[in-house]
Amino acid sequence: MTRPFDVAVLGGGVLGNFIAYHLARAGQRTCLLERGYTAGGTSGATHAWIYVSTKTPGHYGRFSYESSLLYERLEAEHGVDFQYERSGGLSILWTDEAVEAAHAMVAEQVAAGVACEVLTPEQTAAREPLLSPTHIKGAVYGPLDGCVNPFAVMYHMNALARSHGVDFRPYCEVTAVERDDDAFVVRTRGGVVRAAKVVLAGGVWTRDLARMLGFEAPIRPSRGQVLVSEPMPQMVEHIVANGSIRQLRERGVILFGRVMENDQTANLNTYDGLQAALRDVLRMAPGMGAVRVVRSYAGIRPKPFDDLPVLGEVPGQPGVFTAVTHSGVTLGPIIGLSLAELVTGRPTTYDLTHYGWDRVGATA
Repeated sequence: MTRPFDVAVLGGGVLGNFIAYHLARAGQRTCLLERGYTAGGTSGATHAWIYVSTKTPGHYGRFSYESSLLYERLEAEHGVDFQYERSGGLSILWTDEAVEAAHAMVAEQVAAGVACEVLTPEQTAAREPLLSPTHIKGAVYGPLDGCVNPFAVMYHMNALARSHGVDFRPYCEVTAVERDDDAFVVRTRGGVVRAAKVVLAGGVWTRDLARMLGFEAPIRPSRGQVLVSEPMPQMVEHIVANGSIRQLRERGVILFGRVMENDQTANLNTYDGLQAALRDVLRMAPGMGAVRVVRSYAGIRPKPFDDLPVLGEVPGQPGVFTAVTHSGVTLGPIIGLSLAELVTGRPTTYDLTHYGWDRVGATA
């Protein structure tokens, strides 16, 4: 019988690739299983922001910031190009109540070492001329916010993982996970894998993987929808939240639209969803009305029960670890390193106090 892997990572999206890479670097014989091909699922259906400024509470903003720094270190160490750009971000405030809450939030973020500030409508429009001050009350500006190319990230990390010995198996949808003495038997449409430990990193499909092992993962599906423009001259300088506007530097294409449709599992665009996304975009940026849309896409994101990552070994499930977050692109580097440390029993580099299973309690 073939010797079992040390770890099987179930899910080959952005989190799975970072986790597999760090496990292999730690000397773990690792198998990475993906139902399709890397970047073919939710991780490739995203704006791919590296958002920091409004990730609350403060510890979460700091956690996100530390992850953004790891992108820079990985690029420098391996000479790869994630097309990482720290452009700065604007989170639009629509009401006076939102402005008041933003001042308190910014104070907490700054105390945690995350730079950001509240802007007036006029200051917002001066910083991002695309925006109109007419229908907004201001914005939170974060100079640390940025974005990457998610395809570049996943292709580079997959190649780096494989170069360190990871056995990557695409088109191997998991159909069953069973315990067998001191190992796990993972049955897939492409064969059977045995491993001493498993990491569930399948995004929203982690719910299904968890049920195979007899427990509930505390997440729900949330559908997002995005519109895509034809190539345009440069007209967007920052990433803009609340309308989710981002322009790709390399092609001039604009990605825009923000909807969060909880408990929707159909991975498709809808007329109502796209219209709702457009309403906010046109209220704050009327100039976007002249942009021609050429296509749209959707993605089903995992939304943890309290919006914070759920990381680590599952209580009552020795050898089973989860990596669950709705911010996989932002947190991929830090979760990859942290999970590898947890799986191998090493002290963690970053504080994971707020992201463990101990807070889940009866919701699991």
